Amino acid sequence: MKVLFVGLDYYGYTTKIIREFEALGASVDFVDIQPGSVWMKAWRTLAPESCRRATAARHAQMIEDTAGTRYDRVVFLQAHQIAPETLARLRELQPQAHFVLYNWDALTTHDYLAQAPLFDEVYTFDPADARAHGFHYLPLFCPREMQGLARDRAPARSVYTVGNIVNPRRYDAIKAFEAYCQQHGIAFEAFMKMSPVVYLRFLRMGRIPRGVSLRSIKPEDFRAMVERNAATFDFANHQAQSGHTMRTFENLCGGKKVITNNGSVRSEAFGTEDRFFIYKDLDFTGVAEFLDTPLADPEAEFEEYRIQAFARTLLGMTAAEAAA
Repeated sequence: MKVLFVGLDYYGYTTKIIREFEALGASVDFVDIQPGSVWMKAWRTLAPESCRRATAARHAQMIEDTAGTRYDRVVFLQAHQIAPETLARLRELQPQAHFVLYNWDALTTHDYLAQAPLFDEVYTFDPADARAHGFHYLPLFCPREMQGLARDRAPARSVYTVGNIVNPRRYDAIKAFEAYCQQHGIAFEAFMKMSPVVYLRFLRMGRIPRGVSLRSIKPEDFRAMVERNAATFDFANHQAQSGHTMRTFENLCGGKKVITNNGSVRSEAFGTEDRFFIYKDLDFTGVAEFLDTPLADPEAEFEEYRIQAFARTLLGMTAAEAAA
């Protein structure tokens, strides 16, 4: 199977998806729909219209460059960045291909309704969007390196968080939870990654961010942090979305508890009260007792939420076909 994969290269997750496609026998050509280099981010911020025109021209050239290759499947990871007429041109050049779109943002964050009709299948991580528009609901996943974690190294009252700070809301939530933990004898460690742009934004607001890093956490350090804690603190930046974060599935598949402000988790089969604590308005009352309550099935692995199953779905393969 020859696959054209167009997507946002986000924190290495896109590379992991490509590896899974290849493990399933696909030959993959990847195109970055929106380069995330520092200078590109600065360009988008300082001269948005100029950047938009240049990006549109880049997309158009990208599409024309595919003309010499016959693809069986075209998979987009987000598509709101690309003009519908450019997508239509890609369909003209690849009439035999099956077009699939996956969105890991809600429509309230990135509106892709103009692009959706140009795909044969549309998947979203947001169950509300799926119900409202007839899309397929496909949650995010647990990557391979977070599978098979040690489950016997963490005391009950231990919590960690790893997050990208893009605005004061997440930063303030983490600091408020840290204060709660100090008051209730809960060990808490946080790794907060902040870009230079956001750091400067805090300074302009008269705030000095404490305990943040300008670099991402190393994979081995992240895995070790998960293994030595019994639970994670999760804060969804976008309250208008009902989809669940990557951290949700990394911890679900790793046998960890999740403390989150995303109440929609209760509608999921896995969203049981022994695994998920829902807080509102930074009221953490009951978290200590939640941590003290053992998991009903501490050895459950939730294989249906692993990246292997996610990749099979986007390639239209069953588990039996993948194993053949």
